[in-house]
Amino acid sequence: MIAKKSVLLTVVVVVTVALPAFAELREMGANSAQGYGMHLTEKFRETTKDPQVKFEVDPEQAVGLVDEADGILAVPVKGLKDGEPDAAAKSENGAGVCLVYMSQCYNPLIDGKPIDPKKLRRVKFTDGNGAEQEATCLIVTAKHVGDDDWRLCVFGAEKKPLIESKFGDASEGKEGKLTLQVKDVKDKQAKLVLTLFGKYSSGFSIAHK
Repeated sequence: MIAKKSVLLTVVVVVTVALPAFAELREMGANSAQGYGMHLTEKFRETTKDPQVKFEVDPEQAVGLVDEADGILAVPVKGLKDGEPDAAAKSENGAGVCLVYMSQCYNPLIDGKPIDPKKLRRVKFTDGNGAEQEATCLIVTAKHVGDDDWRLCVFGAEKKPLIESKFGDASEGKEGKLTLQVKDVKDKQAKLVLTLFGKYSSGFSIAHK
């Protein structure tokens, strides 16, 4: 879905600066990412009857970042392939890229301010210790505006995207269809970067409560 000519979307979350709010984030193990990806997506399907964009995801390809009991998880669309853009990318809401789940200690920002909780979609789930938790769920798509202009669209509970940002060439490539990174950490804010195939990236600001 993205590309100078064509490409698909990737999600990347990277942790760079060693500050308290994000310093302990580390790559989530594959088994944990797959397990949570499956569990959270089941809960998402049970509670979300009319998502802005419908697409199947592949929990086996889920990737995440974790800090003890908290974390950020991305579950990519099923069949994500480099160089094969989905025709839906030209639609109003774009083509599905992934579902992003975040612990409640993380919050997406708009213009440096936390988003109104009423505009966010949340799902309840059971963690590895059997305790009930709640996660923010974001629907992420890629929209082809024209020529080389591709946008990352992030949906919460409203019909229109909460966030829209341009895709660009990835500054640092990592192996994998989808990767997660937290960059540009300052105080309790950072940028959550989404990267596809180690080539194209976009992101949005998040805060640590």
